[in-house]
Amino acid sequence: MAYNPALYEAQRRALLNNYTAQQGVSDYANFISNQRGARGLRDLNESFTPQRRQIESTFGRRGLRSPQVKSGAFRRAMIDFGKKQIRDVADYQRNLDEANQQYGLGTTQRGTQYQQDLVDIERDKANQINNDAMAIWQMRMGV
Repeated sequence: MAYNPALYEAQRRALLNNYTAQQGVSDYANFISNQRGARGLRDLNESFTPQRRQIESTFGRRGLRSPQVKSGAFRRAMIDFGKKQIRDVADYQRNLDEANQQYGLGTTQRGTQYQQDLVDIERDKANQINNDAMAIWQMRMGV
């Protein structure tokens, strides 16, 4: 087969088109995931307000919460509630961060594969040129 630059250029363009299409889909999926995560985090934070009100009203009905009463049980319940809220939000945020890291890893892997595929195309192109040159040289030498 004689060297044909159009063949290698077509392979390179197809590789680039495939890479950009995959990257676009991945970027959009990451964008949607981040939006979904932000909504989930907002919903999680909003869910704590009714829980806090329920704790306050429970202790208020029992007479353990008012400006004049300094209840250790109420204080402990609010401290535990605050710890739970912080832990839940941190866990949710960590899950979002891990998902973003997965997208980043996928992007890095796709980029590496793309670069390797380009190197392979260039190597094939160089080998074809070398083989054609050797064939021409052999024809000239009469071998």
